Amino acid sequence: MDSKTYKMFDQESAADYILGKGFFADSREPLVSREIGDGNMNYIYRISCGEKSLILKQAGEATRLSSGKNISRKRNQREARAMIRQNEIVPGSTPKVYLYDEVMDCMVMEDMKDYAVMRQALLDGGPLWDSFGVQIGHILAENYRQTSDVQADHIRKKYEVKEFINPELCEISERLVFDEPIFNLSGSNRVEPENNAYVEENIYAGEELKKEVGKLKFQFMTSSQSFIHGDLHTGSLFINEEGVKIFDSEFAFYGPTGYDVGNIVAHLLLAKTNALLTDRNEVVDWTEKQIRSILRIFTKEAAGQKRKPGKDAFEKELNQWYIRNILADSAGYCGTEIIRRVLGVAKVKDVQSLERRKRCQAERMLLEKGIDLVINRKNYTEASDFDSII
Repeated sequence: MDSKTYKMFDQESAADYILGKGFFADSREPLVSREIGDGNMNYIYRISCGEKSLILKQAGEATRLSSGKNISRKRNQREARAMIRQNEIVPGSTPKVYLYDEVMDCMVMEDMKDYAVMRQALLDGGPLWDSFGVQIGHILAENYRQTSDVQADHIRKKYEVKEFINPELCEISERLVFDEPIFNLSGSNRVEPENNAYVEENIYAGEELKKEVGKLKFQFMTSSQSFIHGDLHTGSLFINEEGVKIFDSEFAFYGPTGYDVGNIVAHLLLAKTNALLTDRNEVVDWTEKQIRSILRIFTKEAAGQKRKPGKDAFEKELNQWYIRNILADSAGYCGTEIIRRVLGVAKVKDVQSLERRKRCQAERMLLEKGIDLVINRKNYTEASDFDSII
């Protein structure tokens, strides 16, 4: 197909595009193209040729959840760059990017068909790999170590901050994570009727909560602490016995380190709540163990900075101060993520798949936990402090 002007792919033209770019050139088997995306902003095709396959991801011009809300298609370019950068920080931590096309606003990347999307794997009850927490904790720590001002080259970091400025997608997070759930500006928030009074009293009329969420939003908007994924949850992670792969990196930017840490902890707590209310004790135990592993590994490895001779004691104490603040931020962002996933428009299967009575119970449990994490986040400055919520 003509790739000199932007056109939306369908299944047939996606396959033609892949052939035109020279993929599968030596194969005599027919190509099979299928749209597999279920996200809000992108169109994803799996192009298969026998046992081999690739993923073609194209940015659409409007979100599917908010009809008429246009977002720059160049987010796909930022996502490709972010995946390449993440693989530089921790090799193998994202799918490989084979091609990015600026005209078609699409990229071709490695197919993770032998991996499971983590959220669905947890809802299905397994298989569960105990290495997950250690691996994701290591990735989070390396992102901080290699891209924060504590150890990264300061000049290079400033150029990278500029390269990864992501105003449109950050605005989505600012609105859907910090504004809409707390103020219900568009009237789109929903919980089970039995929880409406609780939400009115403790969230919409919760002045202390509003103030603390405002502080977290301000930090999200102004802190360029380190390179972060920006939307790290169990639906943006592939997992199998070989390891973890991070995908959907279009929200990536330089922001507060604790945002990624808090988000993944929040989604493990959502998975745990589902498992608790459906009597799947193995998953309950697994999620608890993984949260502890993530926080333990992150705290240990992020603190392991190279220190300059003569400044060892000073820099050791300073870095401990950094980590304590990151953990407190993580607690706060864990709370805002829980609240928005229960109350806001971007709900998750962990809660929505429960039958109504249990869904009502889960909402209340999670909202109470989320509010506490936001308001009392300064009580969470050591990995062990999180035991109270685990």
